[in-house]
Amino acid sequence: MATRTLTDLHVGAGRPLRWPTYLAISADVLVTRPGDITKDGMNALIMLRDERLFDAEVSTFYGDNLHSGVYSFSHAMLGTNPRHVFLPGEGNYRLIPEDVDGCEPLLCALPWRGPVLNGIGVVKGIDRVAAIVTISGRSYHGDCMGWIPFTVRGSLRSREDNPFPISLIPPRGTLVTFDALMDGLDVDGVVHGTLYRLHYLRHAHSRHLEELDMADVAAEWAQAQRMVHSGNATDGSGSQDVMAAPNTSWSPNASDTQVTGTVGVQSSYTNTRRMAEDLTRFHTQVFAVLRAAARTIKNEQDVEAAVKEALSTMQERVNQELIEAEARMLVEVANIESRVVQEVARTRSQLQAHLRLSTQDLLRTVSGTRHGLCTDLQESAMSLQTVGTALHRNLTAMQDEQVARLERIIYTATFSGPTGSTAIAASPLVQTPARPPPPQYDATPYAAAGSIAQGRMEDGEIEDDASSEEGDVDVGDNEAV
Repeated sequence: MATRTLTDLHVGAGRPLRWPTYLAISADVLVTRPGDITKDGMNALIMLRDERLFDAEVSTFYGDNLHSGVYSFSHAMLGTNPRHVFLPGEGNYRLIPEDVDGCEPLLCALPWRGPVLNGIGVVKGIDRVAAIVTISGRSYHGDCMGWIPFTVRGSLRSREDNPFPISLIPPRGTLVTFDALMDGLDVDGVVHGTLYRLHYLRHAHSRHLEELDMADVAAEWAQAQRMVHSGNATDGSGSQDVMAAPNTSWSPNASDTQVTGTVGVQSSYTNTRRMAEDLTRFHTQVFAVLRAAARTIKNEQDVEAAVKEALSTMQERVNQELIEAEARMLVEVANIESRVVQEVARTRSQLQAHLRLSTQDLLRTVSGTRHGLCTDLQESAMSLQTVGTALHRNLTAMQDEQVARLERIIYTATFSGPTGSTAIAASPLVQTPARPPPPQYDATPYAAAGSIAQGRMEDGEIEDDASSEEGDVDVGDNEAV
């Protein structure tokens, strides 16, 4: 009789599919709303390590209602699609007293514990470049919810003390047990975490792989099994799980216990030969599995070496492009600097030329203005000298005319009688005044006076003075006469 494993019991014919997988969470949970009498569960908030919150529905195995408050959950089943937390028993949760639950800021509180994950799942995907392992499976959440799927994306490079070499990650389609720190939960139901334990268990069953959309892995494993067995049937199905333990148990038949002598020896020899054949078959299977694993590891190592070589080539190319870009940038900076210097020099020369032209224009303007002022001053001086000469001539003519008039008056008085001649002779008017020499004018200080005198002559003021003097003389003559 062949030995049946736990996986065979889960996927037996005529039974609903069961899973040897689970995902458990241990964290501090804040229950926000008590549940009803029915199995609707309670809503709760779970805080991550970065103080982000995500909500989930909580239910218990016995349908117990949890009061509002802060609870400490230990190994509670977690499902991600939908979000659900299942408490198998009373030992999986504990109410934290209100005095230390952190709701009152003035009171002492216990430090908040971030969520920790542990469980068993199937390796669904491996990203060896980013060192991320995707683990999927189902968790049992009671008869009401049934089996709820979960997906965990665990990172191996988020820890400095990472003990897991990338080349030793179990291949796809294998059952593993793991522990991780929960970092987040997507809206798609994918849990992100940091793995700090990952242990290989065995290969997953083909039905589990098909349920996880991994039919290609199941087909490859079935083909490997057929190659190992090479037609040897161990049960009615014609196939045997190569990872199962060999049939080394033996119990003697009743006929074997009743015979003696040669028959007993022959029966013992036959049983021993059967055990040897079973051991040989098991060793052959183990060696085949080891060879397949070695080929897989070799292929994975080749892939890893190719990836490393591609990464190194890409890194060298990126470094070369960065160096070329830096050189081009330096050349562009030098060109821009030279253009800026040229523009500054050209602008400076243009400014100097404009300044020189402006200075020359200003000097020419000042020189022209000075020359004009000198010319105007000379013309004003000449005009003043001309006016002074004309004024002297007019004064001389007026004086000559007055002298002639006085002579006529004296002459008339002389020949008019003795009395008059004596009076006239004794008069001081009879004396002929000496003619003064013409004045010499300096045109420079009297330029303004000449302009004023010329203006007065044009206005007729000098003629009025001459006429007034002539009137005075006439009056004097009349008085003298």
